Amino acid sequence: MKGTVSILVLVALSLFICTCGDKDEPVANFTVYKTEIVKGESIQFFDLSTNTPSSWQWDFGDNTTSSQQNPMKTYNSSGTFTIMFTATNTCGSNTITVKNLMTVTDQGGGTGPLNYNWYNYDTVRISTQWWFAENLQTTCYNDGTAIPQVADNTAWGGLTTGAFCWYFNDATKNKNLFGALYNWYAVNTGKLCPAGWHVPTDADWKILEMALGMTKDEADGIFDRGTDQGTKMKTTSGWNDYCNGTNSSGFSGLPGGYRDGRGSFNGAGTNCHLWSSTERQTFSAWYRSLGYGRFGVYRQEGNKKAGFSVRCVRD
Repeated sequence: MKGTVSILVLVALSLFICTCGDKDEPVANFTVYKTEIVKGESIQFFDLSTNTPSSWQWDFGDNTTSSQQNPMKTYNSSGTFTIMFTATNTCGSNTITVKNLMTVTDQGGGTGPLNYNWYNYDTVRISTQWWFAENLQTTCYNDGTAIPQVADNTAWGGLTTGAFCWYFNDATKNKNLFGALYNWYAVNTGKLCPAGWHVPTDADWKILEMALGMTKDEADGIFDRGTDQGTKMKTTSGWNDYCNGTNSSGFSGLPGGYRDGRGSFNGAGTNCHLWSSTERQTFSAWYRSLGYGRFGVYRQEGNKKAGFSVRCVRD
């Protein structure tokens, strides 16, 4: 009987060695692109463990768990949360615990409404940033200088200095609804937004997009990127045809259309084009676009002569 037990032990040990081979147990490690988010926001965790784990266990500190390798997590309560992550393979398990890693704050509030050039702008906090929650409509720079209003198509297309217009040159219908359209030369003055605020850089836009769940690789891409970040930024109404906005971010993106570099108006009801202050090439700069049929956020370079909407983000 003792011999039988010994044989069983040897067989079990042999199976263990066979299964494990030269492989070691995992060394658990992970990353998350930001650690301060807003309640209701989704954020993705990424496994960086070595030694080829085959199973994973996440504890997000709010009584929720996941066994996915790279889970997407939504925090529905505010607070500070400790992350515990275990990676396992046939040789064993390893756990890493990072105390108070995630800070989740209540979304909303604002610094105002913020009065700028006789108009009160709604503002919203999205993760670590404060944004205007509506399009800029100022007709003056922040030093009081008037911004030239250019209605004529030919004159608009020949500009290399700052200017603005209303969509279809109709202030009565479009000023308070969509705000103004500015060429990039007006953006480049650095004087469009009130003191303490600025037109977002391309990097500022990426911070917003990643705060809403876009990965860094997606944010660095061009054309239509992401999954549902565009729907989170769009209003729930005011769009033609397929209105898929949820506005869960509070950004309140409306389809104010645009004016192209030759002066023609397009896209009201279906598109929202928003400048960045970051130059791309001699005749172009980065912008973002939300579309009525799109779920993601479009990133591309636009003609500096074009008229796009403008949002401000706090310094």
